[in-house]
Amino acid sequence: MKLSNADNGTGDFRSLVNGVCMSRDFLRPVLLGLLAITTFGFTSAQAAPENGQVSLGAATIEQFTTETNITQTTDRAVIEWDII
Repeated sequence: MKLSNADNGTGDFRSLVNGVCMSRDFLRPVLLGLLAITTFGFTSAQAAPENGQVSLGAATIEQFTTETNITQTTDRAVIEWDII
């Protein structure tokens, strides 16, 4: 990118910024990045395991709205989940 073409040779910083920031080459990756963050960032954070059953060993499972706590009381435990 040539700076003299972006500012039309005037040396005006505002025309330089407008020429660079409003180009398709700049806006497309920014918009796609924002779309990816809002689509995948929020949905994956809301996923939680459901209906855990201890099938081997000893453990307790406490499920709350935003977290799942597992307290294991043996050195090994197997937990089966319906949905992860």
